[in-house]
Amino acid sequence: MKKNKQLTIALSAFALTSLILLIVFYVSGVYPFGDRSLLKWDMELQYADFFRWWHRVLHGQASMFYSFSKSLGDNTFGLTAYYLSSPFNLLLYFTDDIPFFITLVTLLKMASAALTCSIFLSCYPFLLAYGWNLILSVSYGLMGYNLCQASNIMWLDGVIWLPVIMLGIWKLISSGKTLLLYFSVIISIISNWYTAYMICLFSFFFFTYEVLKQNDFHFLQTIKQQFRLFIQYCITMIAGVLTTMFFFFPVIRNLLQGKGVDASGGWIIGFHAGIRDILKGSFVLTVPYTGQGLTFFCGSVVLLSMIGYFLFSKRKYKERIWSLGYLIFLIFCTVFIPLENIWNGFRKVASYYCRFSFVVSFFIIYLAAVFLSSFVINRRKLNCVFVTGCCIFTCAELFYGSYQTFAGGYGGSAAAFNQYASEEQRAVTAIQDNEAQTFYRTDQTSSWRTNTQHFFGNFNEGMAYGFMPLSSYSSTYNRSIMYFYNRSGYSSCNRLITWCEPILTSDTLLGIKYVLGDIAALGYTQNDSETYNGKSVYTNPYALELGYRVSDSIQDSIKADNTFEYQNVLLSRIVGHDVQCYKPCSSVKEANESGYSWKVSSPQMNSIICGYCAPAQGNDLELYIDGNLRTYYSQWSSYKTFQVGTNDAAEHTVELRGTVNRDNIDGTFYYLDLAEFQDVIDEISQHQVHTTELKDGYVKCEYTADESEQLLLTVPYDCGWQIYVNGQKTDAHKLQHIFTGIDVSAGKNVIEMKFRLPGYKKGILFSICGILLYSVSLIFFNRLNLYRRSEKE
Repeated sequence: MKKNKQLTIALSAFALTSLILLIVFYVSGVYPFGDRSLLKWDMELQYADFFRWWHRVLHGQASMFYSFSKSLGDNTFGLTAYYLSSPFNLLLYFTDDIPFFITLVTLLKMASAALTCSIFLSCYPFLLAYGWNLILSVSYGLMGYNLCQASNIMWLDGVIWLPVIMLGIWKLISSGKTLLLYFSVIISIISNWYTAYMICLFSFFFFTYEVLKQNDFHFLQTIKQQFRLFIQYCITMIAGVLTTMFFFFPVIRNLLQGKGVDASGGWIIGFHAGIRDILKGSFVLTVPYTGQGLTFFCGSVVLLSMIGYFLFSKRKYKERIWSLGYLIFLIFCTVFIPLENIWNGFRKVASYYCRFSFVVSFFIIYLAAVFLSSFVINRRKLNCVFVTGCCIFTCAELFYGSYQTFAGGYGGSAAAFNQYASEEQRAVTAIQDNEAQTFYRTDQTSSWRTNTQHFFGNFNEGMAYGFMPLSSYSSTYNRSIMYFYNRSGYSSCNRLITWCEPILTSDTLLGIKYVLGDIAALGYTQNDSETYNGKSVYTNPYALELGYRVSDSIQDSIKADNTFEYQNVLLSRIVGHDVQCYKPCSSVKEANESGYSWKVSSPQMNSIICGYCAPAQGNDLELYIDGNLRTYYSQWSSYKTFQVGTNDAAEHTVELRGTVNRDNIDGTFYYLDLAEFQDVIDEISQHQVHTTELKDGYVKCEYTADESEQLLLTVPYDCGWQIYVNGQKTDAHKLQHIFTGIDVSAGKNVIEMKFRLPGYKKGILFSICGILLYSVSLIFFNRLNLYRRSEKE
């Protein structure tokens, strides 16, 4: 009977939270009730494309382990684990309507958070009345953190599993049972390992708080009496983490290629917020529903109940002092930079501060529950009226906060997004249907999120729509690929890989054959007059195959003064003799009130002029070429090298217009000698592979060598690749810090590359150790408990 009642309350919390959100979505016109989508910030920049890619994965059209659509090709298991491993994402099997999916999962996750909170409140010995349980649970489901992080929807899985893990800790303390704690840790890590890390960290503080509370907050007495319990807690947590290693250890290996070893600084002693920000983050009318500020708000009833706990509760004075100390410490962690960095994964974050503040909100709700468990008005009818009134007020308040968030903070068109997706898929299909060659890469000069300033280029649409681009933007980037992109001149940013304009030399070497462009792709030929989302299809007549012969000097490091000299040296190392395809252009710089301008002289020969201006970041500048706006040039995510024009005009004008905050911006301009470039490409193309089969995680190609030679494959080197030449396994080597080099012998060579997820075998061994550790600890502690009981008897 008790379990049925607990389930009824939990389902009521789920239903009420869902109802509030449904009304909010309906009133504010959120898709499918209107045209307002929940595409905002990183949801628009990254996750929408990842969701569409995951739909393709679930339908067998792509691999979750490796993708040639992630930049030049990369391990995608880390991306899968961070963004997409939530069980809710399995719903993508049934739809590719991404705006609808985001709306649905946002509702389900917030309602599920309310459900798990209700289960915690019912099972923990609060003895809460039904109404108070409902109020606190719905407040947890629609708290400020959830509304703020609706654009980081993968983090909401942590909000769901937090109450379950804390209930597992209570089960351990109260009855010595660890099964719930063990399995909830496993599921939370698999659902989203990042927030699971924060929960595991918080679990230590919650465990110590609970055992101290059991011993009336006598510190030394607690250590003596509960040390065995602490050991059991530690073993259970470690065993749970180890058990997930079949999944998580390959993720760790993947992260070590990029962000996992990023030590870019930020460990300064200081605060990024103050008391005023803390107070603002606790009240509904001033809470910053932007995802960038402190957000602890869980409803006024929760706030007043927490205050009531400290001021009017009948709890012992010592308990309230310790509770206040824990609360102050947790809040201190959200504002003190070194501690915040620890909670954020031992790194300073550039946005979405206090990602772990949901644990603070949970502790606030916990304290409110302690107060409300003993708060009763003597008259029964009056008590019912009061609780009902509080419930109605809370629902109205949470509705208002949710409405403010979704109606005021979101405005993108779902219909426009779906129309763009349909056209983009049509463009990709048209290219694929007309191309007989197995290997080719495609990129584009704009995307769904490109604005009127031609800013925000293509990031992950290759994954979403099934083509092979250079661009990629995620928290699971590859440092080697990033380094090559930076040196080649595509971008100077170390957080994303963006391709927005052609650089004909490196495009050709990397096999970019097609460009979907809303600006002319110089050196490419336009296919026909048909456009897709305002973009024409351009073909690169010089595009090379997946691999080609290179000279021995390719293994030497390249030192160059600028992007264009780097390209010259790279081409020279490939062919084995000096090449000067890029040559300097003369230019005259002028500073004026609006910024800077350069008069760039064109050469007399057939050529393409390119350039870049640096340092541009830190300013507020737009780039104009011959009076036409090209892009917003000074943002962290802006691209670097741009096309200036051809030799058809004797002179071109390059301008940076706007606000100059950093002086000494210099322009570097070179022209590409197309005749010399043609000769170099003709030489390389005489010795290139023929790709016969290509899919995610598998390559098969053929090459006939005149003698023992070295091939460069434009597939990023990865220890996960197993390479076979004529059926014999061979070792590859890294070329220019990025590419895969293979030695071949004279005659015909059949090359196969098979990707195997690095670390999965060791991960399985760790998981087995975790299961054994938990099993042994379970037997040991059960027998120990039986022995102690028999001694007492």
